[in-house]
Amino acid sequence: MSVEICAVVDRVPAGFAGARALGPGPHVIVADAADGALEERLASRLALFQTLREVSCLPFRLGSVVADDGAALSWLAEHRSVIDLALTRAAARVEFDLHLPSPAVDDAATGEDGPGTRHLRSLAARYARLSADDAARALAACRDLPAVEETAVVAEDGFIAFLVADAKAFAGAAREVHLDGARWSGPWPAFTFAARWLEAA
Repeated sequence: MSVEICAVVDRVPAGFAGARALGPGPHVIVADAADGALEERLASRLALFQTLREVSCLPFRLGSVVADDGAALSWLAEHRSVIDLALTRAAARVEFDLHLPSPAVDDAATGEDGPGTRHLRSLAARYARLSADDAARALAACRDLPAVEETAVVAEDGFIAFLVADAKAFAGAAREVHLDGARWSGPWPAFTFAARWLEAA
């Protein structure tokens, strides 16, 4: 049965449940690949990440499937040097995301579709296609936020990710950043940064 890679961690925390930890350390966290409803899979993954909050964690997005436990262990062994460096970078850090609106909202809400479809298209347009100018303005507004170690502009998804060493200080200061139509989310495990660090693997 295929398995889904959920994360790589430096150590397995007490109270860990809901998945399997493979390897001698670092550990690849896997779960049996599931075909359940997306909402259930997301809830299960978020619960898993709650149990991994106290360890250095490289989270994987849903759908990172390999053939079996052996394939997950092989991937871990093959990419060990990149993983070790990424775990060091992720240690005691979280990600906050600043979602920025797109001016294309009105264009997406037209057509013959029903209200639910129009709403979903509107949301997709609102938070997608981040322009370089909008990203630059947002980064300038956020330049004095504390504890930021890295930033990443994810233009295709309409947000800027911040890798943060002190979540409480950052969250307090972020509340004072006012950009029309923007919203913050987080703290999260370092999804955006882990994906970029592991691209080298």
